[in-house]
Amino acid sequence: MAQDDTFSGTWYCWHWYPSQDDKGEDTTKNRMKAHQDGNKVTFESEGNEEQSYMFVRLTIDGDVATGAWHEGTSPNGDFEGANYSGVGQMLVSEDGQTLDGQWAGMGLDHATNKKRIYTGRWKLSRNDEA
Repeated sequence: MAQDDTFSGTWYCWHWYPSQDDKGEDTTKNRMKAHQDGNKVTFESEGNEEQSYMFVRLTIDGDVATGAWHEGTSPNGDFEGANYSGVGQMLVSEDGQTLDGQWAGMGLDHATNKKRIYTGRWKLSRNDEA
C-alpha cells in the first residue's frame, strides 16, 4: 500500500461489542476524519448528538494496519460516559478503501462484576455502509 496520502479524509468506523447485559451484540458507528503522515494514520470522530468520541491511531505496514484506540461513550447512553481503550489489527483491502479486523480492550463482565478483556469485530470504510 502506498505511503502517500491514501488514507486522509472522511471514513466511517464500526465496532461490534457485547451489549451491556451481555446478551447479544451492539454496534457503534462513528464518522471519522483521517490524517496521514507517512505510514501513520490518525482517525478522530466528528462531533455527534450523543457526545461520544473515538480516536484511533494506526501504523500501516503493507496490507496490515496495527494500532490503538480510545473511546469516550455518550454520557446519556448505557455506558454513562465511560472511557475505554485498547488495541487492534486490521487488513487493508486491495483498493485501500476498507480496513477490516478485530479490536481488544478491557470491559466489565456484568455477570461476575469483574473486569475482563473483550474482543470484537472492527471496520473502517470510506463507504457509509457496514
